[in-house]
Amino acid sequence: MTSEDKLQSLCFKWANNNYCLKIHNPRCRIFSVPNGGLRNKIEAMKLQATGLTAGVSDMIVLYPNGLCVFFEAKAENGKQSDVQKDFEESVIKLGFNYELFYTFEDFKAKFTKYITP
Repeated sequence: MTSEDKLQSLCFKWANNNYCLKIHNPRCRIFSVPNGGLRNKIEAMKLQATGLTAGVSDMIVLYPNGLCVFFEAKAENGKQSDVQKDFEESVIKLGFNYELFYTFEDFKAKFTKYITP
């Protein structure tokens, strides 16, 4: 796992265990978008034909208040690619929230700001 993968994993587990289990009321939903990784040519073509899109954020969170927020993890000195920046811009223009985070504490603060009592 890369440091970015480890960060995303830590953040996913925290959010899932604290806000997304059946015992939580209200309950959020968090899921990842597996855009990266190595694939053979046939599998890559199949995934693209069924909607795989470059630049989509790493995780998407559905909040019980009707919000949908896109979260992008980056290692400490990581930078968004041009297609990630383009995706962020389109998400924001469509009226959704997009959060770029670099640390676990940063993610927790950005995740919880959308939780309403």
